Amino acid sequence: MPDLTPVGKGILKFAAVEAGVLILTLGVLFGLSRHGAARVSPNTSPDATPVAAEATADMAPAPINDHDKPSIISSPDAAEVAEKPQEAATPYPAIDPKRLLAKNLKVVDHEVELGENYWTVAKDFNIDVPTVLGANPDMDFVAHIHQHLLVPNRKGALHAVAKGETLKSIADAYKAKVEDLKKENSISWWHGIREGDVLFVADVKPVRMNDKWRAYFGSRGFFGMPFASWGRGWSSKFGKRVDPITGLQGRHPGVDLRAKFGVDVFASATGRVIFAGVAGGYGNLVQIRHNKEYISYYGHLSKILVKQGQHVHRGQIVGKVGATGRVTGPHLHFEIRRYGKPIDPLPLM
Repeated sequence: MPDLTPVGKGILKFAAVEAGVLILTLGVLFGLSRHGAARVSPNTSPDATPVAAEATADMAPAPINDHDKPSIISSPDAAEVAEKPQEAATPYPAIDPKRLLAKNLKVVDHEVELGENYWTVAKDFNIDVPTVLGANPDMDFVAHIHQHLLVPNRKGALHAVAKGETLKSIADAYKAKVEDLKKENSISWWHGIREGDVLFVADVKPVRMNDKWRAYFGSRGFFGMPFASWGRGWSSKFGKRVDPITGLQGRHPGVDLRAKFGVDVFASATGRVIFAGVAGGYGNLVQIRHNKEYISYYGHLSKILVKQGQHVHRGQIVGKVGATGRVTGPHLHFEIRRYGKPIDPLPLM
């Protein structure tokens, strides 16, 4: 082969480098194609992923119907708490206690313990359930353990100022006076309100709540007291208790109201008597169906003064306090069932 000039040698060297780069590139592309092919199993359909996602969606639980709704206020066991879905938050600004303007109000963060419910928490803090709701507009319809509640030491509502709200619009919503809001929350002409500030509106019912609470308060007051007065209160509350006869831990489906033997017992709400007779541990028992949702029980009566099938009005005498059935002394066992499930009757009255 003849000797090449320097220019010819340069051309051959450049061509060799280019060929090497081309071979290397083709090798890399071939390796990548082999690697990608190895990741797909020959038995796997290209549609496998969408099909799997669709199957997962089909396996989602069906929505709860009205007959499966939980009791209005209760303290479920740990297993029930674990399964309980969280409810959607209300579209209102969050209440931040650090932005509370009321100087004479104390708000504590209370963690619900096993056996507590909204009614017992309110009673322990000497307030009422509407006040608890007024400080926690997002709170679930059923109390559960480890739930955190803001609890003020006075009756009323906490209100986080939303964008565009004024003192007048807030006062109008609660049917309160602007001057009272200013005085309660130390508001002056040089210190107005800002979005996110938390006001305390004294001695009012809440206006912010979720749909379940709104429906509940819409029907509250449907039930009245089964006595002319509360008398000496109750001897056993709703929920877990130690059985006064066996001494064993059990669950009480109603409340035992103290009363003297022979005191009149009134229908708590209008309805139709569906049972009037002897029923095991209840002794002489009257059951009244008020609608498709509620039934009330009046147990341990000494006398029954109504008949099965009879229509009764709220406040009508249905019997007399006694000590029949499984009891240790005269009292009234009062019970309300919603869709067949016992619920705490006290918050409904």
